[in-house]
Amino acid sequence: MHEPTWFKFGESEECLVTKRGGRQGCRLGGRLFNATYSVALQEIHERLKKYGIVLSLPYSASWGICDDATIVVAVDATFRDDEAILITSRNPLKVVEKIPVTAAVVDEVLTAYGNQVNFKKGKTEVITSLRGKNAGQARSILRNEEFKVKFDSDDRAIHVVS
Repeated sequence: MHEPTWFKFGESEECLVTKRGGRQGCRLGGRLFNATYSVALQEIHERLKKYGIVLSLPYSASWGICDDATIVVAVDATFRDDEAILITSRNPLKVVEKIPVTAAVVDEVLTAYGNQVNFKKGKTEVITSLRGKNAGQARSILRNEEFKVKFDSDDRAIHVVS
């Protein structure tokens, strides 16, 4: 957005120059980010819908949030640039199958919009709560050292916590 942006740090006589990114405190920067991020999130939702990775919940208009809705699609929870995507199924093995698909969609869409997913441990993770028939088998798959959510282009992977 701001190239090059220069600034001084402390008592330094030298100017520092950034090559990319936004100027801290710029009101326009946050708005631009939100505008593009919301478009990217909408595309993620649409693509996940095509794969059947959505959670539809019953809704009552008496709750006063939406007027005529009877079903609400609950795909994710977002706060600024943090995203949590819900993957559900009656069969825990199906949840395991949907994890790499979801990760690939998020990575592809955000990359297309100029964003990068932070793949460091503790930043991008899969957190599971598996219950019911096949839950033990699904947990075994997730605990297997060979199960990693990998991407075609490089050695990036998502850490699985279960």
